[in-house]
Amino acid sequence: MVQLSTAVCLLGGLFLIAPVLMAPTHSSMCTPLRTINDSLSHRRRYMKHNFPIEYTIKVHNREIFRLSNISRMKLRTEGLNDLVLQRLWFQVYQGVLKKILWVLPTRHPSRPYTAELERRFKDAQAVFMQSHPAEVFQEDLPEKIQDIWDSLTEKPENMPESSWRFATPKSLLDNLCRTMYCLFSECFSNADVQEDCKYKTGNDTVGCNLFKNHPMSAFKWVHFVKMMSGINSPNSSLHNVSLDVKEASAFVFQILD
Repeated sequence: MVQLSTAVCLLGGLFLIAPVLMAPTHSSMCTPLRTINDSLSHRRRYMKHNFPIEYTIKVHNREIFRLSNISRMKLRTEGLNDLVLQRLWFQVYQGVLKKILWVLPTRHPSRPYTAELERRFKDAQAVFMQSHPAEVFQEDLPEKIQDIWDSLTEKPENMPESSWRFATPKSLLDNLCRTMYCLFSECFSNADVQEDCKYKTGNDTVGCNLFKNHPMSAFKWVHFVKMMSGINSPNSSLHNVSLDVKEASAFVFQILD
């Protein structure tokens, strides 16, 4: 049965809702994914403390792959299959892990950790491939997803400079972890998801909770998006924004009750 995970984020006093439909995760995937999760629990030490302050690496802009990217693809691509997003997730992060390894000298203290994480990731990807019929991976991808896929597999020398961004190794693994919880939510507990979705952006704290197993009709989402759209309208007054947020808050807690 299809499940609905709802990301509810409190940012600057505004509730931002992002629906993410989740398909059941094949049971064989949980063990290798939890093994990856065990490695990721040490990412602060190996991806932050062992690097110079503010150290960044060059990655493709599509490799900055966050929960918000998943939500946007869900909203903009009709009938998007979760299996497609899981395939894309593996494609994105195999490239990310390779790029982190490329910048690490042989004797760097984080290299053995990263190499082991990449090996575990490849093991999980192999199980993922074996968990589905071969013809599934031969199906055409939705056009928007195919565009992302093609950009990820393009030769670096053929890509314009605007295709690249700089990111810290830890932020890349943070994204890997959060999106893994989202796309393979059945393999992880609510506590895992809620704890790792608390992070800071600049001086503002952003707290996100993924409410799993909560059914919500498409009609309610359409109604809520229409209601919230007035918040960002250039004609909205501060007074009206406050009222909209109050109404939005009441609506969120009503549907999550």
